[in-house]
Amino acid sequence: MYAELRLLAIAIGNHVHTSKFGLKREQMNNQQWRDLLKDRCLRGIRGALFQLLNPDVTVRLITTPYNTTVIGKGDGVNEMVVDEWDSNRGPTGGPTLTILADVVDGSWNAACSVPWSASTMLAFTDIVPSPVVPDDLCLADFKCGLIIPLIDSGMPPDSELGFYYGVAGQPPKFRHWNTAREDALSPTDITDVRQTRFFLDLFTTQTYDSLYRATDAVVPLIWEWADIARFYGAGIELMSLLGRPGVTPGFGGYVAANQKADNLIPTKLLLEGAGVIVTTWWGEPIDTIKIMDRTYVAIAANQPLHDHLIRHLSKTVRLP
Repeated sequence: MYAELRLLAIAIGNHVHTSKFGLKREQMNNQQWRDLLKDRCLRGIRGALFQLLNPDVTVRLITTPYNTTVIGKGDGVNEMVVDEWDSNRGPTGGPTLTILADVVDGSWNAACSVPWSASTMLAFTDIVPSPVVPDDLCLADFKCGLIIPLIDSGMPPDSELGFYYGVAGQPPKFRHWNTAREDALSPTDITDVRQTRFFLDLFTTQTYDSLYRATDAVVPLIWEWADIARFYGAGIELMSLLGRPGVTPGFGGYVAANQKADNLIPTKLLLEGAGVIVTTWWGEPIDTIKIMDRTYVAIAANQPLHDHLIRHLSKTVRLP
């Protein structure tokens, strides 16, 4: 199932890594470096797609950046940017592949030269003759997820590069760069919250009132779990809930307030394939969220850990 999407994900993962080899920051400021990294990652995505796709397929790339020109919580807005790529191979409007992309997730870290927690995150729909209007696309429309760690822009090809990928309803894999070697991925089987950690991401709240309420809601979790963490890159945070053979993941949960859908759609596809549980703070599924939605999300490696999160978080009143 979704064999073509699987092949596309593998090709893009390899191309994006290759596109960054030899990059040097030199005297670039943060914005210049971030722009260059995004450009190289986009080149890798585009190159792989046009190498594998039939010429009649239009690629619709959707990004949803959060932009602000004023310092202050809630003063920015989410935007939807839709680009259609056809490589001058004919008119658009035929069979269409839609990709939801966060080209450099964790771009703040990457710009500050802390690239280990940044990644390229992509979610693919199937190739369809009549694409859904972008505003109407929801999580369930996407069938393949891909998370490509940024690692280090100058890392040589023989280092251990790779990427996380998978299709809906199937176990995800970690594939090593430019080889056929793949590792199975699984979450921790630890069920005692005192023995595992969770990621906590509240910065995406858009008002100070919702931040105050969200902070109050997670206090019991902070007291009871072993520890909390924040990497500033949702893709790598959520992939840290998955371990390769012989490795027990150090993290058993993830809690975010008002998280953007582009951070949840590709990661949910991979996590649920590994048996991880993904809901809202109130225990509801998130499959109907649209790509411009934000969600209060509770993610846990297994049912006991998830029950613990929901027991506390569900007491919170609905937040904007």
